[in-house]
Amino acid sequence: MSGKVSIKHLNRPPGKIIPEVAIVTPLRWGDSQLILKGISAYLKLNHPWRLFLDDQSISSENPEFLSSRNLHGIISRTTTEALVDYCSKRSIPLIDLNDSKSWEGVPKSIFDNVGMGHMGAEYLLGKGSRTFAFCGFSNQNWSTSRRDGFVECMQLCHRAYTIHEVEYDEKVLGEWLEAQEHLLGEWIQSLPKPAAVLCCNDYRAVHLLNACIRASITVPEEVIILGLNNEVARCEISTPQLSSVDPNAERVGFTAAKMLDQLMQGQALQTDCEVADPLGVVERRSTDFCSVEDPRVAKALNYIFEHATHGISVDNVCKAANASRSFLERRFRKLLNRSPQVQIRMIQIERAKQLLRETDYTLNEIAERLGFEHPEYLSVVFKRMTGDSPGAYRKKNGIMRKDHLVSISS
Repeated sequence: MSGKVSIKHLNRPPGKIIPEVAIVTPLRWGDSQLILKGISAYLKLNHPWRLFLDDQSISSENPEFLSSRNLHGIISRTTTEALVDYCSKRSIPLIDLNDSKSWEGVPKSIFDNVGMGHMGAEYLLGKGSRTFAFCGFSNQNWSTSRRDGFVECMQLCHRAYTIHEVEYDEKVLGEWLEAQEHLLGEWIQSLPKPAAVLCCNDYRAVHLLNACIRASITVPEEVIILGLNNEVARCEISTPQLSSVDPNAERVGFTAAKMLDQLMQGQALQTDCEVADPLGVVERRSTDFCSVEDPRVAKALNYIFEHATHGISVDNVCKAANASRSFLERRFRKLLNRSPQVQIRMIQIERAKQLLRETDYTLNEIAERLGFEHPEYLSVVFKRMTGDSPGAYRKKNGIMRKDHLVSISS
């Protein structure tokens, strides 16, 4: 690399002059708008910037495009060597959002791609499919990282899986897309059904949905499809609507703004790489099916999904499924690699995460809504299953308001 951006450089305006900051990100990427929303949330909590939005990423290849502006900082999702050198020579702090490549001395705020892949795989395992697969791009680092998370989860659960990857070719996009639907159709027809497929992003998931339609394969009855990124417009305009893992794009933007603000004020960063934990699966029609061959296990799963937050016990599940406890325990472990009790807890904790992110309910209120008699026990279970206390989870993932970014109390 020909230059470095030192995190010790001070490039703030004197006095109370409002800093001018460039945001370099293509808006054609659906989650870019959520990243901008996170940046805006940080500014509302702190102090204003004058923002210049390069939504065509012109300055990535031609940084001189920015030369007429008195910039105090840049946040870029399409960072290039040219942009890094431009910032280095002018001592302009740069925060990189590119999760495919790194530059020495350039701090980053990025998605947890491995974590997203792991989360998607874990969710699909709960659907009880016969076949599990990942569909991605072999020449995109973010895709291969998501694949690695998927593989890690499958191997930990001792489940077989299939990987389907191709090189993404943007230069001949029209021809490439047409060929891909044909190839994906052949591949998906070859998989034993019912199948569950995690796609590297929602864009790829829509390709697979279209291939299934052309091959007369029903989704989700024969193939369950889960995307990554939760690009709401893309997911909800699809037929059927596409389920997807929410990568926490707002947090990426919020954190990037915080890091840049610290650099512009001459403060040292605690870390040069902030990674946002994914929020969870946003369920839509493409995964609204539980394909377990054993009818009593399927009945038990449906009962748990509908009643997990009502304080149910495993005995209640057995009664609903008309099966003995020993039978259900044995079949759950064989088909899902977990017990009925763990399945109940998984549903409860996912709901707890949602309430912690999206509301300001106290721990007592959340415990009551989830069917826990004691909030202390909810804390114990939550920490065991997520690695965080409820308060720590809310602080990291809650809505970007000061009254939500505090420790939870009862």
